[in-house]
Amino acid sequence: MTHHDTRLLAAAQGALLGTLVGDCLGGPFEGAPATTVPKAHQRIERTLAQRPLPYSDDTQLAVALALHVLENPDVEPARFAEHILREFEPHRGYGAGMRRLIEEWRQGTPPTEAATAVFPEGSFGNGAAMRVAPLGVRWAGAPERLEEAVVRSAELTHAHPVGRDGALAQARAVALATSRGRFGVDELAVIADGATTAEVGAGVSDATTLLLDWSGDQTAAVATAGRRLGTEVVAHRSVPTALWAAVAGGSVDGTLACALALGGDTDTIAAMAVAVRGAADGADALPEEWVAACEGADRVREIGRRIAEAAG
Repeated sequence: MTHHDTRLLAAAQGALLGTLVGDCLGGPFEGAPATTVPKAHQRIERTLAQRPLPYSDDTQLAVALALHVLENPDVEPARFAEHILREFEPHRGYGAGMRRLIEEWRQGTPPTEAATAVFPEGSFGNGAAMRVAPLGVRWAGAPERLEEAVVRSAELTHAHPVGRDGALAQARAVALATSRGRFGVDELAVIADGATTAEVGAGVSDATTLLLDWSGDQTAAVATAGRRLGTEVVAHRSVPTALWAAVAGGSVDGTLACALALGGDTDTIAAMAVAVRGAADGADALPEEWVAACEGADRVREIGRRIAEAAG
């Protein structure tokens, strides 16, 4: 195996297992108030004692997209919907909007029409972003194809420009982390410059500013990031926050702690943040104790291997 292949495998498995780990370890604290980073580390330790840790719709949809991309690299929305339906388990914490979409598909509404049937102006939630890590790895070396595939994957459920742009920002973050083997302020600046909506662009730019202005007080930094960037389920108030955490944390462990300390939509913010950090640092950077505690880890690891082979 060449160095390129080894690096790609590490990034692919790091991104997908990062999604899983962030989801599983962040899930018990979804909706919780913000806390300090030391207390977030305590949250992680308490959660690990409750293994096995179930994953939510974040991981289930990422798996569905990964399996779809292995068959349809450029994404075909109607067939992607079929993959989602095959993976769908209602107890995974799906939101009301996604449940209505699935019902529309089952009743025969064309997938290309269902999203606006449920959300007339399109959803701008973070659901399209939370699942997009497989595309970031698959098309890390082909930015134009990445953008096209991400837009097609997002429009199936999130037709609003902000929902699409949130997915693009997250996918680009994973792609840059994969191709460069790092993720920092320089990569954030690239993502901000490539934003297609003012909302996402402003959020990522603000995340960059916060990191450049950081005084070294981690507790204050987390509080400021949560207040200014947001911890809600809408894309422009969670994707920039996750990307901030991926940089501010400095490591997989630190990234997860920052994501949990933020509070709010912890499972999705952590899933996105650790996916980026995992792509940058590789699967070996994820503590094995964390991975082993998560439901479905072996399957996710194998899917990551297959994505790496397809991308290579």
